[in-house]
Amino acid sequence: MTFKTTLMAGTILGVVALASGSAVAQTPGASQAQLDALNRQIQALQGQVKTLSEKLEKEIKAVDKRVTDSPRVSIDNGRPRIRSASGASQAFDVALRTRFHFDYGYWFPEQGAGDLPDGFNVRRAFIGLYGTVFTDWNFGINADFSGRGNAGRLQDLYMGFTGFKGWVIEAGAFQPSFTLMDTISSNDIPFIERSATNNMAVSIVANEARTAVGFRHNGQRYRVSAYLTGQQIGQTAGGTNDDQAAAIGRVSFLAATGNNFDVHLGVSAGYMWEPATNNTPGARTYSLSERPEIRIGTAPSFINTGNIDTDDYSVYGLEFGATYGAFWSMAEWFEHEFDQRPVGAPDLTFDSWYVAAGYMLTGERRPYSVASGNFGAPRVSWPFRVTGGYGTGAWELAARYSVADLTRGDAVIATEGEQEVVTLGINWYVNPAIRFMLNYNIIEVDRPVGTDLEADALAVRMQFQF
Repeated sequence: MTFKTTLMAGTILGVVALASGSAVAQTPGASQAQLDALNRQIQALQGQVKTLSEKLEKEIKAVDKRVTDSPRVSIDNGRPRIRSASGASQAFDVALRTRFHFDYGYWFPEQGAGDLPDGFNVRRAFIGLYGTVFTDWNFGINADFSGRGNAGRLQDLYMGFTGFKGWVIEAGAFQPSFTLMDTISSNDIPFIERSATNNMAVSIVANEARTAVGFRHNGQRYRVSAYLTGQQIGQTAGGTNDDQAAAIGRVSFLAATGNNFDVHLGVSAGYMWEPATNNTPGARTYSLSERPEIRIGTAPSFINTGNIDTDDYSVYGLEFGATYGAFWSMAEWFEHEFDQRPVGAPDLTFDSWYVAAGYMLTGERRPYSVASGNFGAPRVSWPFRVTGGYGTGAWELAARYSVADLTRGDAVIATEGEQEVVTLGINWYVNPAIRFMLNYNIIEVDRPVGTDLEADALAVRMQFQF
């Protein structure tokens, strides 16, 4: 008998019993024999009701057990997710994740910029699996099919141990924590591209798809991480060449917090003591370069230090971030030091910094995560829709000023110089899965030699992620 049938039968029998009792009480002149017969019928019906009730209770418990013992499949904000049963002795939680960033840009070249290419760019096309297995272990595997390198490439391939509260010990190829803005997902950053400051700071010792082993730990108000890093996937040395060896660390604090504000302070540092060799025997050349905070067509980097034969390299910097209601601000400064070869060659020092601020027009707030030491995307209060209600989505204004000084003091390099970029942006968070972005960049490059450069650029992005 099914749950529904049992419930109906119990209800009918209960009604019959009540009706029979009422009929006996209202039957005039009924004999004692009739009353006894009716009472026996009522007792029989009551016995059947009790039996059905007990059976119903057993079926409910059986259903509850089947639900408890069954895997849970859900769509969380559009993300397919499979979790182990709530009563399982070991926890499993695996989710399919993807992100798609599709850009279009248009250049307005001015002094010294020449003809710069306009057009479309599939900036990111990620798909991967992330999750937890056997309670204390996590993993990630992710590939990028955006066309960089004309083929798919691994973005993440790692595993980690999470058995100690507040600690994660991980190894593989991934994006180790380094700088404030670089730890914010590309789905959540307030600008289409990160600043030159962040991109250069991570370019040699951190960055995405970096082979690494290390840990991260957080308490109630602080976070610390440290990693030994090698090269990125696809850049590991072959033959008789050596991989590079470096160490990076980051410490961040929630310095102040309240019902309507958060203040973040942090420091990041990295040191490479073993540069990688390249195809030139004995050469260990590195350089710093960066495109003007926009990725359109095949536009080259506007500033470049040129090759530096490197004995060792260090990078360190400071982080600041704060929110107050719908307002947010962030700033970072980094310095790079190259110890040149051969012995006696002068050390080279370069620095860069940025300041940025934004305001959520619809009143949302960028949440702060102590575990990550960063500010995430705003939680959309009223997702945009035209059916089943009305919502505007979340709207954000953002502005950034960045300076990257790659001027050398030991040689005259045509590509050296100081780059300044002003970025003005507006973001529309349609819902947790979809965002549209618009940035306008004003770019100036001052060179010690050669022609200075000026150009503006407009970029838009369509973003989908789950």
